[in-house]
Amino acid sequence: MSYPHLLRLSLTLLAGLSLACGTARSNQPPAGSPSGQSASQGAAPPGAVTAQVASSEIVLGPNRFVLGLLDSSGTPIADATARLTFYDVSSAQALPEGEVDAVFRAPAREAGLAETISVTLPNGQKRVQTNAPSDVGVYDAPFTFAKAGNWGVQAQGKLKNGTPYSAKAGFIVKEKGDTPAVGTPAPPSRNLTVKDVTDVAQIDTSVNPSPDMHTESIADGLAAGHPLVVLFASPGYCTSRFCGPELELARKLEPQYKGRVDFIHVEIYRDPAQRIPVDAVNEWHLPSEPWFFIVDAKGIVRAKFEGPTAVRELQDAINLIAG
Repeated sequence: MSYPHLLRLSLTLLAGLSLACGTARSNQPPAGSPSGQSASQGAAPPGAVTAQVASSEIVLGPNRFVLGLLDSSGTPIADATARLTFYDVSSAQALPEGEVDAVFRAPAREAGLAETISVTLPNGQKRVQTNAPSDVGVYDAPFTFAKAGNWGVQAQGKLKNGTPYSAKAGFIVKEKGDTPAVGTPAPPSRNLTVKDVTDVAQIDTSVNPSPDMHTESIADGLAAGHPLVVLFASPGYCTSRFCGPELELARKLEPQYKGRVDFIHVEIYRDPAQRIPVDAVNEWHLPSEPWFFIVDAKGIVRAKFEGPTAVRELQDAINLIAG
């Protein structure tokens, strides 16, 4: 997988801020779906809120569905409520197939990270990490898709100021995804560790690189039968700007599971300047960043999270594999 492929799968939410998007998405209302409230009913006027599907792959069966909401200027909307209704639009008449409440995730807020962090190294060089703003995030919800094909979603709720809104988007459900599926073996990648480099900064591009999460490879963890939390993220070169916050959340969680679950951080790029991914990114077929994978002691993927996540969301998954 080449970096241009990674880049094509980025969905711009802000100038310089991207979320992963697996295919070209349509914001046209799902055919046959409700039109939502009108401006005369005190709701946001049509077009005031748009929805963008931010999951790079949506597959048959259970999914973590991720959606971005934007205002008329293209700025991400934070802290709204969102009830998602899903429609199968593969036939002439779209019928609702289910609905679920979505939760807003803003990892930089939870991680407590500034938008820009700069440190001066002992050699005088500066190291900069750019993170998503604290009020930028996405809305996610679990949903099980019964068939592959064309689908639509309608998000309805209230903005932070209490104004009702309705927004729609179309997307494609695939028979099968490219990344390791839940219930399948994790690829035994031999990512670099502190034993393979002279400076941990070579395998950790955060402003405060640490040997934690770089002491064993995925392959070694699997061979030892250790439950694993694997984070693919490049804080120093992150297209989405969520890598730094997600790494910080992992650092907050790791001490709680010490001796029970191994945390492994894998950088995205072998050559950041040329945007050439490391072998593990190709082996796991990752189309975006960041990604969390939760792997049990038998080496089976039990959960995966693309893009912005939260501590509680991760804890619930990690508790399933922790001894």
